[in-house]
Amino acid sequence: MGRNTLIGSILTASAGVSILLLAGFTSQEPRPVYTPGLGEIMTQVQMRHAKLWLAGQNSNWPLAAYEIDELEEAFADAMEFHPTHKSSPVALTELIPGMTDPPLQALRSAVAGRDGAAFTQAFDALTAACNACHQTTEFGYNVVTRPSGNPFTNQNFAPPGATGTKTWSFDDLPVAQLPAGWRVEATHPRGPLATWGVSLDRSAPSPDKVLGLKIPEPVFGGTFNLCWTDAVRFLDGEIEVRFKALKGREDQGGGVIWRAQDRNNYYIARFNPLEDNFRIYSVRNGSRRTLESARVSLPAGQWHTLKIVQRGDRFEGYLNGKKLLEGKSTRFPEAGGVGLWTKADATTLFDDFSVHSFTPANQRPAQ
Repeated sequence: MGRNTLIGSILTASAGVSILLLAGFTSQEPRPVYTPGLGEIMTQVQMRHAKLWLAGQNSNWPLAAYEIDELEEAFADAMEFHPTHKSSPVALTELIPGMTDPPLQALRSAVAGRDGAAFTQAFDALTAACNACHQTTEFGYNVVTRPSGNPFTNQNFAPPGATGTKTWSFDDLPVAQLPAGWRVEATHPRGPLATWGVSLDRSAPSPDKVLGLKIPEPVFGGTFNLCWTDAVRFLDGEIEVRFKALKGREDQGGGVIWRAQDRNNYYIARFNPLEDNFRIYSVRNGSRRTLESARVSLPAGQWHTLKIVQRGDRFEGYLNGKKLLEGKSTRFPEAGGVGLWTKADATTLFDDFSVHSFTPANQRPAQ
């Protein structure tokens, strides 16, 4: 065989091998495309549901609109990848829009109008729709509720650049109800918790509803009664409340908590007319420590104003507009929740609870 003939044979054989290899590759089945499970999609829905609530509670309407978009996208994914379900008598392509479209439309309208009351009503309707869907698909044991706190501690739900001012006058709430996102807890609880709720009081600074509590019997003197929320995250700023001490044999009065991490870790400012003192404490792992104290006498049964100012590790305490306390503490450097506090059997009414968070634009140096 001549040299040219040999080279030609080699090239022909190589080409044949290449064709066979190429044919082998092209004849393989395409790799399957990943399909998310329905449970995975619903986990995303659960997260978006919680974030939507927190955005609305902080009046962050652009974020609320975004979360509605994400919810609708997740529902669309559920219908695309799982048009039917073995436990559902109705196709998910019919069930999901039939139940969720009306509350989602109501939510869009509330967000567009920046209407907090309408938002709450529409959000509760969406939550009810989710539970109705679970009942229909035999997942009734999976019960959806309003978020009771903020699990996303790495996200600030306040609008960018906003001062973060939030005021609860309690006048728009039904009697016996708590503000949305608030919960009742206690430090050192023994027996049933105190019953907190809105009540009528014609003497209220902003008539005619207030937030108060009823103490169950018997009373444990070491219990700190809490009604608080972490849907609003407070680091630096001012907190003010009007309060009226009604009664209590063991204790009287009350005040505010801030930078609360949980029911056992927070700062307190409180006035006690039985002891004639105004104090700021830290409660760490349930142990209370006095940070600053002042002797002051104010009558019970009348409305007074308590305010704290926090800047970094420095704090100030005011009663009826007069600064009586100031000091420094590094115990809780992180942002936390806010709320109201009484001790033991202290029965107290609260009104016009206001939280104003400083931003870099309005931060003032401590005096």
